[in-house]
Amino acid sequence: MNKSLVTSVVAAAGLAVSGFSFAASAPMPAPHMSHWYAGIGINYYAGFVEDAVEQTNIENLIMNKELDRSNVGGTIFVGNQLTKHFAAEGGFNYYGNRQYKYKATSDSPRQIDPIKQEFEHAYSVYMDGIGRMPLGHGFSVFAKAGVNYFYSKMKVKPPITRDVERVVGKTSDKLSTIGIDYGGGLQYDYQQFGIRAAYTAYKFNKHSANFTEPSYVNLDVMYHFS
Repeated sequence: MNKSLVTSVVAAAGLAVSGFSFAASAPMPAPHMSHWYAGIGINYYAGFVEDAVEQTNIENLIMNKELDRSNVGGTIFVGNQLTKHFAAEGGFNYYGNRQYKYKATSDSPRQIDPIKQEFEHAYSVYMDGIGRMPLGHGFSVFAKAGVNYFYSKMKVKPPITRDVERVVGKTSDKLSTIGIDYGGGLQYDYQQFGIRAAYTAYKFNKHSANFTEPSYVNLDVMYHFS
């Protein structure tokens, strides 16, 4: 783990853990809300930098790699609104499967069938600190950062030929790592209910040629316990 990521993980963990540690003594955010809230939501893959069409040239094969399919995932979370401006939150994200397709270009000296590479069973467990800035009329903007555990598997759909192995390298792989997440979004609260849209990016401790740090967008609904 490089020093900059170590520093970031320690700082993010300290922010999130300190929030949970002092939850019992923090003031309530508003007369109609308790400290605690819970929610559910949906998430969708927002991309890698590398999701622009990537071209590979191997042994007279010119292949384009592009995102072929991405499914919607789900989120569940619980948090404590410590003050008007700060919350601590933990949750679980299950991300929908993604599939990439390697396809020979029309000017490739050789042609082969498309290669399909699928990323599946991806999930993360996170603990974040969230800073909020009220805008009025129930709206607020927020920024968040924290630590997470991320897991995903990759496989290449058969048939597995020598050309396939040369193009994609490993035909199966998995990533299990800790890291940091950060992002922000917009929230609207009405009485005990809230809805928010957020963007989250990930930085990992462990890296693999088959896995790049992703980002996701979320749409969540929440309930503040009275």
